[in-house]
Amino acid sequence: MKTFFKTGSLFLLICMVSGCLKYDDLRENPNNPTKVAPSLLFTGALPGVESAFSDVYRNSQYHNFVAADLGVSPPVNYNYGSGGFSYGTLRDIDKMVQEAEASSAPAYIILAKFLRAYYYIKMTQEMGDVPLTEAMKGAELPRPKYDSQKSVYIQCLNWLDEANSELGNFIAQNPGVSIEGDVYFGGNLKKWQKAINAFTIRVLI
Repeated sequence: MKTFFKTGSLFLLICMVSGCLKYDDLRENPNNPTKVAPSLLFTGALPGVESAFSDVYRNSQYHNFVAADLGVSPPVNYNYGSGGFSYGTLRDIDKMVQEAEASSAPAYIILAKFLRAYYYIKMTQEMGDVPLTEAMKGAELPRPKYDSQKSVYIQCLNWLDEANSELGNFIAQNPGVSIEGDVYFGGNLKKWQKAINAFTIRVLI
């Protein structure tokens, strides 16, 4: 009986020792990745395509008719939709830059400047003054100041100019290099440079 008790106790002790895991190991979820490729974040940060029947296109084409007296009350229709903040997407862009720096993928860092400019311009066009210089700082600045629309445009044009220049240099030093996660141009950086320049002209106009 004593031998059986000793054997059982030894077996139980071995099981307990072998089954022990460190607390940090238990906290790790194998199904929840701690890192993500910058290409995946790039895909998610790309702007969507506006429908030809959305307010963006309808209002620009038919604003004269919308503002006309249609014999109804009120005679002038100011229904131009609403705007929204894009800071969630901008956080993903910041994360994309972090992952690109860690994996030595400078093309994503350059394109991040274009994406930031795109979303800030979209926000300032819809709502005027928006937080920029103090934005995205969380608990450090929970109530960021609003930058003037003029300063937002100036900063965005600087980002676009930097993106064009840096992307041109990168293409010259790395001919034929493409990026992953690009659903618009299939990773062709020369087409992205053209898109950046075309967008810059549109903003200036």
